[in-house]
Amino acid sequence: MKTRRNKREHNEQYTEGRHLKLNDLKKEARGFVMKYLKKNIPNYPRPEFHVTHLKHDTNRKGLTGIRRDGGFRDPGKDSLQLLWWSLVVGPDDVTAAETRLLEKTFPDRTEEQVQMQQSFLGKFATSPAFKETSRLGSYRFTFPLEEVLQAYSQQFCFGAQPVMRVFKTVLYKQEVVHVVVVHSLANQQLFSEYPLLTDDPNAVCVYRDGCFIWRPEAMCETHWYELIERRDEKQMEVKKMVGWGVQYYVWDNVAVGLHMEKGQVLGFGADRLRESLGFCEEGKPKITRERFDKYEQAENCVKELWPQYPASLRKELSLQESLADAIKNRYQPSLQEPRSALDPQTLIVGDISIKDVQGKNLRNSQKYCRPRAVVSDMIQLIPDLLAQHPTVENIVVHVGANDIWKKESEVLKKDFIDLLNFLSSLDVEAFISGPLPLITRRVERFSRLYDLNTWLPQACARHPVRFIDNFDLFWRRRHLFRADGIRLNKRGVKLFISNLFYCIRRSSVSHVQV
Repeated sequence: MKTRRNKREHNEQYTEGRHLKLNDLKKEARGFVMKYLKKNIPNYPRPEFHVTHLKHDTNRKGLTGIRRDGGFRDPGKDSLQLLWWSLVVGPDDVTAAETRLLEKTFPDRTEEQVQMQQSFLGKFATSPAFKETSRLGSYRFTFPLEEVLQAYSQQFCFGAQPVMRVFKTVLYKQEVVHVVVVHSLANQQLFSEYPLLTDDPNAVCVYRDGCFIWRPEAMCETHWYELIERRDEKQMEVKKMVGWGVQYYVWDNVAVGLHMEKGQVLGFGADRLRESLGFCEEGKPKITRERFDKYEQAENCVKELWPQYPASLRKELSLQESLADAIKNRYQPSLQEPRSALDPQTLIVGDISIKDVQGKNLRNSQKYCRPRAVVSDMIQLIPDLLAQHPTVENIVVHVGANDIWKKESEVLKKDFIDLLNFLSSLDVEAFISGPLPLITRRVERFSRLYDLNTWLPQACARHPVRFIDNFDLFWRRRHLFRADGIRLNKRGVKLFISNLFYCIRRSSVSHVQV
């Protein structure tokens, strides 16, 4: 491995074109980085996270530039001109990874053993890669991975798929960074020496089906717990370490660098930027000399930059706090009665667009599809559904596609306003799921859908109803739809569900902080 002092004046060792695992690093690394790497640590889990969101942290100066440009540009600190992002691992990702790990380790568990299993993975997800704090700045932009890649494709690749490559592994005193570089076909020559990011089942990080699959080998930083596998009972447990048993170790993470030519801006627009923006407390150890803002300072700064935006600045909630709610009903102890499928926390109500929305990710949720439903039907339908399900805390309404055929835009807007007024009166958190774009070549209908998607966020902002944007996420993504160009295929459904519940989770976080 090569050694250098980087532009932030930190010593690092690195190797290009490879994502090295810990055993390989122990063989190749030398010197100061071995202090933590050489340790023998307690047994810990090796999960597989399916990550669907990226984050970009910045300081006040960077925030001002992003607002001015309407997007992100290369900060000019790297000769290869890379725009840096990191993976976002949320509570749903942790619980899903825990399930995969258990099913892989104990594929023949009984239903009783499944119910007996207590959640454990969150106790190990304690490194800076999983924390709500930032080491770079007080401001965090969070976007769906597919939205970032789509924007990059449309703006810099002429609609073609971006190319992903294994860029390098960087080792600091206590941190391992596996770097993926993303570039356009036009810049193949610039990165041709680096291998393509393939779907290798043994790799640290791969890209598949719209998400990064990350297999961390050091997710704790400080090892407070030991993983205990009880093979006979087919259970995994944790044992708290004390005294000298607590070990300080390296931690790993994945960085994604989007290649940007000089002067290029990855644009998202002012409103979308503001929707994705959150506030971070200072993380340790910070890797910038810039001063972090307090929340009140950040709130004032953001209000000056987005004076028309009605909502307050969201605070990032810790993963551990989020997990407390996300996992409490996932694995029930045997002394508790399992939650009934008839007692959902979330209702998803809509037209034919949600017909195929189903799967494991709908846990604690119930879908009601009325294929021919129009907006005005919802006011009659929803009260009966809420009466049937008194446990509901969130309701998502996805409707409007059938109304578009009527070509009565003003009537449709009036119906939506009536629906928003009705949803505002309910004692649940209400969401309007925005329309999906049209894939088939029907210009007039596409135009009406686009106009509706532009108008709805403004209408929702005037009511205590949240808007979920699907349009940009699925625009020109033909591979996410069935042959009819209307309904989503399995891959599209997975992304749609992920986007819905990500927005619901973000909303619940903001309410906790108010």
